[in-house]
Amino acid sequence: MDAPAGPFVVYGLHVPRPWLTDEGGYQATVAEHHAIMTALAARIAAEPGPVVVAGDLNSSDRGRDYRLLVGPTQLVDAARAGAVSYTSTGKWLPLLLRIDHLLVGPGWCGEGARQIGLPGSDHRGVTATVGPCVGSAS
Repeated sequence: MDAPAGPFVVYGLHVPRPWLTDEGGYQATVAEHHAIMTALAARIAAEPGPVVVAGDLNSSDRGRDYRLLVGPTQLVDAARAGAVSYTSTGKWLPLLLRIDHLLVGPGWCGEGARQIGLPGSDHRGVTATVGPCVGSAS
């Protein structure tokens, strides 16, 4: 995408969930989910410029697959720059899971992060203003 600060790459994702569905099957096994996230982390790390990753990653911010993205690729969780708590509101609500994410690459920051209602969804949306950090040359 092109922006006033220059071009950047956006990954808009809905990664298959690694747990039983209401129909009794899996969208992906735990191993398959981990393989998807490992491949995603490698692809993001190979991007030559700024990156934004947004979507339902079906990976809690407490899990190993989330850490694949905020670890080696050095993505920053832009949703943590505001009042964003759990995003799953359906049957998983008691676990207070945040499985919807807005991540930005090195040199980029998020501000004004907040949650928005998504009528008819079992998720809360996440929004923020993202771009180069003030004073950053990257």
